[in-house]
Amino acid sequence: MDKNASLEVIADVSSGVAIDRRGAGARVVMVGDLEAKGLVSHNLKPAGAPSSGVAAKLREFDILISLRGKVNNAAVYANAGNGDEPTFASLDLGVLRLRKPSEVKAMALAIWLNLPSTQKSLSGSRRGSVMLRLPLPALRRLEVPILSDRFEKLLVEAWADAKQAERVEMEIRDLRSKMINEMFRRAVERASDLTEDGAIK
Repeated sequence: MDKNASLEVIADVSSGVAIDRRGAGARVVMVGDLEAKGLVSHNLKPAGAPSSGVAAKLREFDILISLRGKVNNAAVYANAGNGDEPTFASLDLGVLRLRKPSEVKAMALAIWLNLPSTQKSLSGSRRGSVMLRLPLPALRRLEVPILSDRFEKLLVEAWADAKQAERVEMEIRDLRSKMINEMFRRAVERASDLTEDGAIK
């Protein structure tokens, strides 16, 4: 890590646009589409293209961050799987367009934005009582680390390894739960076959 800089130094920071969710011909990314794995869901909802048109269309490796709620999740947009229809972000999302985009740089920044320490920093900028919102000026001023190419790659690889470990742990927990349920089922069946004195019926 060489130094810190405000987010607006390394990226254009803007908000999403108002779109017609009942329309067609385009797709929309909403807060719920920001998956925990750091990528935007490929099952995006259809929508009508906004009046701002091409200028607001998402590009490969744009980083999206929620501007609404107690947590500001971030994810990278990748067009794969969404067809040829243009895609737009809703007003509840901030769009970070790196000045020097690449998949690794985008993923590294999204991972950093999702860290508990970064989220804690963002919490001081959220405004509102009923519905918390993260204002764009505060997001633009956010101090982000300027990472070397090597460190960015290491961060992305470490994050991928951690996610793989989480998946394995979930599979183990699921198998353990199934095994315990099966043991109880067999025990109940065994008990129902016994008489009061313990003899088999």
